[in-house]
Amino acid sequence: MPNKNLSKEKPNCIIAARLGSKRIKNKYIRNFLGMPFIAHSIKIALKSKLFNKVYVSTESKKIAKIAEFYGAIVPQLRPNKLAKDNVPIKNVIIDFVKRNNLENIKYNCFIYPVSPMIKTEHLKKAFNKIIRMRYDLIIAIKEFSSNPDRAFVIKKNKKLFFLNKKNYSKRSQDLKKYYCDTGSFFIFKTKQYIKETFYPKKTTFFLYKSNEVIDVDNYEDLKMLKIIYKNKIK
Repeated sequence: MPNKNLSKEKPNCIIAARLGSKRIKNKYIRNFLGMPFIAHSIKIALKSKLFNKVYVSTESKKIAKIAEFYGAIVPQLRPNKLAKDNVPIKNVIIDFVKRNNLENIKYNCFIYPVSPMIKTEHLKKAFNKIIRMRYDLIIAIKEFSSNPDRAFVIKKNKKLFFLNKKNYSKRSQDLKKYYCDTGSFFIFKTKQYIKETFYPKKTTFFLYKSNEVIDVDNYEDLKMLKIIYKNKIK
């Protein structure tokens, strides 16, 4: 039975992937358990039946071909100026939304191309929450595995210092909790997202446990992802 709390107007899903990747070469089309990474994100989005259309934004013909093979729509190639290392993902999303006349779709969702651990129920619960609470943005987050209040800094003289000395003797459970973006997905109210230069004031969260998702930035993250993923599907 359909969830009555969900908006009648289906959102679209946007996945952005560029060919260049410095830390892990060709990360988004790298084989992960039998499929390119981006294929996992596309299949999860399609399987959820939450979205009107699943799009991929890329400057690469190779990525576009893979994306279309797995069921995504690539309406055009992304301009090269938006495929550079230093381009914020928000700029890419806004450009894609405007190029494809998606401004009037009330909500849209962005899924990162390396997100094989997302489940369809995560997307549905997050969408349900942003609709129910009437927020402008919902971000998938998790608690930092190591509390930043216990961080060290290394000075130019190579000496080691506590960033916050007052926290040196505090118990871990007495420290304030901090959270980070999981690099998996977020859902946004389209017009408000385009309008704001930073996060909208009405921003909420979808909370993951620390071992439920991994933001893959390097080969160590990739190894850990394989271990966790294989354990979860057993």
